Amino acid sequence: MNGVPMRVSQPLSFSRSEIRPSARSFVAGRQNRSVRSVRLLAIALVIAALGPYLAGGFRVEQVFIYCMALIGLPRVLLDARLRPQVFTLLLTWTILFVSVAASSWGAPEVASTHSLISGIDNLLLPFAALIVGVVWGSLHVEFARAELLTAVSRWLIGLLCVNTAVAVLSLFRDISWIGRFFWGTGESESVAVRALEAGRATGLFNQPHESGIAYSMGLILLVYLYRKGRAPKLGLTIPIAGLLVLGGVLSVSKGLLLLGIPIATILLMLSATGRRRFILGAPVIVTCLILVFTGLPWEGRERLEGLTASPGDRGALDFYTAGRLGTEGTVTLSIDKVLRTSPAMGFGFRGIAVAYDNAWLEMLMVGGLWGATLYTLALLLLANLALKIKRKAERHTGLALVALCVLGGLGGPTLSLNRVGSILCLLLGVLISTPWRDSSVVQ
Repeated sequence: MNGVPMRVSQPLSFSRSEIRPSARSFVAGRQNRSVRSVRLLAIALVIAALGPYLAGGFRVEQVFIYCMALIGLPRVLLDARLRPQVFTLLLTWTILFVSVAASSWGAPEVASTHSLISGIDNLLLPFAALIVGVVWGSLHVEFARAELLTAVSRWLIGLLCVNTAVAVLSLFRDISWIGRFFWGTGESESVAVRALEAGRATGLFNQPHESGIAYSMGLILLVYLYRKGRAPKLGLTIPIAGLLVLGGVLSVSKGLLLLGIPIATILLMLSATGRRRFILGAPVIVTCLILVFTGLPWEGRERLEGLTASPGDRGALDFYTAGRLGTEGTVTLSIDKVLRTSPAMGFGFRGIAVAYDNAWLEMLMVGGLWGATLYTLALLLLANLALKIKRKAERHTGLALVALCVLGGLGGPTLSLNRVGSILCLLLGVLISTPWRDSSVVQ
């Protein structure tokens, strides 16, 4: 109009290079939110695992893990990226659970048994925690697993240092009014109270073996953080390592002395600069521990010194397992009992009312020789999966945790230990879920 030519609008067009950055940023934003959410959930799980008991003897971690496992189970069944061996591992544990359930129906009657609920939980909770770890470890973002392991490691180590402070406090003050919320059913005469009377300060852990495995795991994860460059500066890392060693030593746990410290030392020596750090840090830690022990009113000092004595006529196996193994050991006698009564399938979830001071004893009691075989197969599958991790630091950490499960099982059912077993299964699930790509190609 009015002689002015109309301008014809052209359709908007974008080149592919202009679209890609925005799409990538959108996807990256969603992935980052997913990583943050999983990291917060993992931190919450660690806090819940070391938290107090709820009403009726249930722990916070049980409610948390079972809910997360129910949510994540469909993803485990549908995720094609998971290793086939992971499905084999989960299937093996499922068969173990079903077999024990079948044994419960036809088991011979015995005079005294354990609780049915606790027997079911001892097998189901490690399975659920493993599922949660596999789900969280199968995230599409490669660096998510490294962030997840870092967050779990840092919080676990921090809480263990707090527990060391509580254990030291228990040498001077009565902490039973706090500990009864963490030691079980609220009864004053718990395992932790009897252990403290014998000079074994466990802090908020109920059993010395539980404390030793927890501190061993803390040392292994501290070495992992150091190897990945995510540990604090050396001036802070050495005192943290000293607190972890102190906490385990105060409980006089052979799990830390014979497993945790040697395994962590081997892992440190395998790193490029670990040898120099170990030469510098070990004397400092030993000196600090000597100064602490000489100044603490600690009745467990004699018990600790007794571990360095000669076994004598008792034999090394009987001496270092505190009478559990050996010719007349409590575990040996219990194994003989189940082999004479119900060798093939055991006694089901209730088992027999004896102390399960050995992981294979527990499996024999509840599942017989068949259950013990399946449990051993599950451990072999875990070791095989850890061995196939491509990244060196993660592979060594996974193998160290599996070794802790196997060797720690000689002194107790490691995977079903209160608090400790859940975190251990979670970490193993994260490590073995999907293949780790080489760090040189991950941006």
